[in-house]
Amino acid sequence: MKPNFYLKPKLRWIWLVAIPFLFGCSLTTPLIDTTRYYVLDTLPQPSQSTAPGTLKLALRRVEAPSYLKGRSMVVRRGENEIHYIDSARWAEPLELALMRVLKEGLSSRPEVEEIMAAPFSVNETRDFDLVIHVVSCEGAIKASGEGAVIFQVTVEVYAGEANGKLLSRIPFNAEPAAWDGKNYSALAEKLSGSVAQLCAQIPHTLAEFKKTAVK
Repeated sequence: MKPNFYLKPKLRWIWLVAIPFLFGCSLTTPLIDTTRYYVLDTLPQPSQSTAPGTLKLALRRVEAPSYLKGRSMVVRRGENEIHYIDSARWAEPLELALMRVLKEGLSSRPEVEEIMAAPFSVNETRDFDLVIHVVSCEGAIKASGEGAVIFQVTVEVYAGEANGKLLSRIPFNAEPAAWDGKNYSALAEKLSGSVAQLCAQIPHTLAEFKKTAVK
């Protein structure tokens, strides 16, 4: 009788199913998470003011457009195309990060006596309430391939009281900053610098605004 070198049909099917799992267990390597997380920092800006600060300001809120409310950093390509960088993410929601850095930055300005953030006490008196509407806060790749940093906001200025009326809308565009399009740590740093410019501009504008209002 000849030896049977062939497995029975049922056993063949068992081996066909089992072999990929056996090899898969030995060959699979653990996935490495390459995601990096970034924060906005408070950067100092020079001031020419030497007089003691008299401005009392309140930050009501920061509002960002929906496309900036995710954690992934955003890079714009052209007017209507954006890319989400999943491997480069904000460590906190952008609205909260901007609120924190604006409060810290404004409080360090010599023109500012006090900076408050919501919720406000009924006994707190202030000169102006501020609402910051973010227009853009991202990197950009131009058609030429050059990278840039874009930071634009509109500052709404209200009378410093509950339900205070809208006094002015002030557009702000940060000074252009170059970016290599790859270094997201540098992008976070340059956006921090853009916010620092805003922290320097707001007290200067409002101090003049206050002088005009007093007259």
